[in-house]
Amino acid sequence: MISVIISTKNRQFHIDRCLQSLFKNSFKDFEIIIGDQSNNDLTQEVVRKYNYFNLIYFKDHRVGKTKTINTAIKKSKGDIYSFIDDDNLVSKNWLFKINTFLSTNAQVDGVFGSILPYHPEAHHKLICPSIFYQNIQNVVKDPYIIHHQVLGLGSNMSLRKKIFKTIGGFKEWLGPGNLGIAGGEDGEIIYRILRSKFTLAFEPSVINYHNRWLTQHEYRILQGKYTAGEFAYMTYYIHSNDFNLIKLFLINVWNRLYSEGIKFHIKKLIKGKSDFNILLLVTEIGYSVGEALRIIHGIIIGMSMRCINRETF
Repeated sequence: MISVIISTKNRQFHIDRCLQSLFKNSFKDFEIIIGDQSNNDLTQEVVRKYNYFNLIYFKDHRVGKTKTINTAIKKSKGDIYSFIDDDNLVSKNWLFKINTFLSTNAQVDGVFGSILPYHPEAHHKLICPSIFYQNIQNVVKDPYIIHHQVLGLGSNMSLRKKIFKTIGGFKEWLGPGNLGIAGGEDGEIIYRILRSKFTLAFEPSVINYHNRWLTQHEYRILQGKYTAGEFAYMTYYIHSNDFNLIKLFLINVWNRLYSEGIKFHIKKLIKGKSDFNILLLVTEIGYSVGEALRIIHGIIIGMSMRCINRETF
């Protein structure tokens, strides 16, 4: 059985569409566990519409996505845990592809899939965050990767139950709702899984769709919160003497501060392009300053949590 795990908060419209896509799947041996942190009963009313015996719903009044996910894991009965966000819609063969891949690749302990924008033609000039796609299968054993460039994202992640029996659950101080950050939980658990000698893979045919759309400014603000989360978890482990993470840390600093936008406008300046706009370059530099502040924010959180949590890796 596959346990599909979803954490949600005040997104009854999204969870409704997400559930509709799940129930259209060709593979039927699955359960759904929904942890709801909403401050109203609208999500619960949506869930009640679905008369499915393997749908588990619980209300969680705590703050923090990872707390709810860990509770959902404890309630799950499946041998595979598949994680999606409430604003994802899955393809009709999503569960079938997950089950087939893990059934035929016993040496792989978890599989990530493609995340595509949902109906981009209907969202002109808006950005869909958390998109990942590459056209070839990839098997990963190295923990020192930039996961959102190599492997994938936690909103299309399926892991064998045995992983959690070995490494435990998500770090509950990471993720949305915690300490002013919006990420880090994916990168941290991927790092910890690979450090524990498990094997992960990316399979492009395991497809779901993200249906969240932001303006450029909203996207940059969200990206900053993800940045803080990523640097929080890296600092946490560097501070516990994993010095191999330092290289990854520095690569991430470079990528965040010397952004593609800055590169683009500097190239225009160097080549003397007539459409070079100094104000656009200054705007990009301003975003990089914001990223620098988020990096510092993440470093402070990571160091503080290491001082509080004295456990070894």
